[in-house]
Amino acid sequence: MKTTMKRFFSGMMALSLAFCGTSIVSAEDVTDLSAGGSLVLEPELSEPNILVTVPTADEDKIVLNPFNIGGTGQVYSASYEIINNSNIPVSVSFSAIVELTNVTLAQKAPAATGDKQAMINLSYTDGLGKTTTTVMKTAKSTEGDNANVVSVATAMAPLGGAVKFNFTGSTTVNPTKDGSDDPWTEEDTIKATVAYKFTPNVFATYNIVKTVALYSTDLNAITVDNGTELEAVIAKLPTRVLGDGKELPVTWKCTTTDGYKADTAGKYTFVPMVKDDPDEEYDDGIYTIADGIAEKSSIEVTVEAAANNG
Repeated sequence: MKTTMKRFFSGMMALSLAFCGTSIVSAEDVTDLSAGGSLVLEPELSEPNILVTVPTADEDKIVLNPFNIGGTGQVYSASYEIINNSNIPVSVSFSAIVELTNVTLAQKAPAATGDKQAMINLSYTDGLGKTTTTVMKTAKSTEGDNANVVSVATAMAPLGGAVKFNFTGSTTVNPTKDGSDDPWTEEDTIKATVAYKFTPNVFATYNIVKTVALYSTDLNAITVDNGTELEAVIAKLPTRVLGDGKELPVTWKCTTTDGYKADTAGKYTFVPMVKDDPDEEYDDGIYTIADGIAEKSSIEVTVEAAANNG
């Protein structure tokens, strides 16, 4: 298979104007207070650099493989990747359409014999590394009655954030029709079309990436067993963040008075420490769980009471 990558320049831009009060460009001393003064701030537009790499399938196929030759699955495709090379986060939404000829779309794995059926799955990995599999459902569309569409939306971090997707599935092995064998032929086909749309997002100071803890609703407050050592607590917290367009390591410190005590039940506050440079020390940081969730400055860790074995 051969996959050609091309650059996608989006015409959509999120425009912003920012004034930083901590940056002084120029100054002058005034001795005549009666003269007063004024400051004119000239406008300047900060425009994002939108650059997304999308796949094109010049020779790739979605393969119908009823006998699972090579162990690749009864329905499979290559894995494709959309990469955000912009300097801001970009959300991608993509619609997948499958068109079947002489094959019926199934919502569950087909029986080994019977009519020619195929269950087709779209698997995608979002910008935070979480993989989801969606079964293609029957729906009419502008492509015709046999087109079956599913839409997915997910965010990609700036400067390297990516979304991956591929097709999998299962089929009837030895199909029959009207009580007679109905072998698979080249006339039995599956075609897939994937279309993309992109939306620029506001750049967050820190976005947590690549950590299982992201998908826990208890990320803001976790509970550990009595006796859990400090290193084990930190291991349960996010380990990487994205800041200033690059991945950064993060560690955690306990700010509760007298520090963390593994064998003392209670609540302990942990704050993130972010390292901007491998040669620098960790500095206090902030983090966000995902788009639309408020920025956080700490995680509360609760140590449970010791078990009563008496």
